[in-house]
Amino acid sequence: MKKDSGKNKKELRYVNTRRYIIVIAALSFLLLTVNIMFRVSAVFAHTYSTTVYTATVKVFGTVFSIFPFSVIEILIYAAAITVIYCLVRLVISFIQSRKLKVWNFFTYRLKKYLLNLACIILVCLLILSLNCTILYHKLTFCVCANIKPQSHTTEELAALCELLIDEVNEISKEIRTDENGIFTLEGVDLNSTAIDAMLALRTEYPFMPSYYPRPKPIALSKVMSYTNMTGFYSPYTIEANYNKDITDMEIPYTICHELAHMGGFIHEDEANFIAYLACMRSDSAAFRYSGSVNALIPVLNACYDNCGRERYSEIISKLNRQTIADLNFQSAYWERFESKIGEITSGMNDAYIKLNGDSEGEKRYGMVTDLLLDYFDDILSN
Repeated sequence: MKKDSGKNKKELRYVNTRRYIIVIAALSFLLLTVNIMFRVSAVFAHTYSTTVYTATVKVFGTVFSIFPFSVIEILIYAAAITVIYCLVRLVISFIQSRKLKVWNFFTYRLKKYLLNLACIILVCLLILSLNCTILYHKLTFCVCANIKPQSHTTEELAALCELLIDEVNEISKEIRTDENGIFTLEGVDLNSTAIDAMLALRTEYPFMPSYYPRPKPIALSKVMSYTNMTGFYSPYTIEANYNKDITDMEIPYTICHELAHMGGFIHEDEANFIAYLACMRSDSAAFRYSGSVNALIPVLNACYDNCGRERYSEIISKLNRQTIADLNFQSAYWERFESKIGEITSGMNDAYIKLNGDSEGEKRYGMVTDLLLDYFDDILSN
């Protein structure tokens, strides 16, 4: 009798759907309102990003900086385990309910899981909107820095290419190499050097943030490479995460790129441009080399596409052997990770960028060339 009574109690459990509906409706309304406001008003988006968002970065950035590991990475693994656990429980409940021909508890569990999932998704979307999506609609770095877009000729593009090559050649004399003759970051304190480089921008650009939390390496970085990702900014834990397995030449530039996102500049071309500016203001030759080489790469690609092969061959012949070796090493690294996963991830990232109103999608990364042309306009036009 006691066992039957317990079973009946179990079968008669129900979900308080009304409470869930109220929470879901409130979250949906808040999410919709916030998104409408910052899409309609750039003033609202910019004011929010320079006040509330900046305070959020300082508070949560300080809290999560206590942990030496990437908190968002742990949360991703925890979420994956939780999803698997819930699916297993659902399958077990389904099998038991089918065997007993009593579906009450299975439908209870399924309904509760789905309603909880809806609430979690809405909360995640709200955090994403407030700590990331809204940044797409604030004033851009170029507007704040009064860098005006100009029209440029292919000859100016070639001149920019030569300027950056001269820069790279000069810095390459100061860098350290490993036993194989490849650039190394040995002896460089990535955290403090990256933060100092970003803070140095405030001398020329006082609107830049005065605080950056320390960047975090991803533990499973080699796995991350299969997604073609060098780093990412987490709006949920206010962390700048980077792939520590990539070539040393990419790491400083990547870290500054992600810190630029955290600083409120979410467009990929601007984050690349800010990363270049920050690296070039660093006391570390390693950072300057990383910034200069990674700025040169998209400019070389643009030169190849627009200046003709003969002109391109003439320009690239001026690049020093050290950097050519480093670029070949970088290419060899990424060839090892070519896969469908990378294509899928790139497609998802492209769709996400376009969903936020940026029609260029992933092309935006390479558009740093336009910003560099505008930045060096006075020099190139002479």
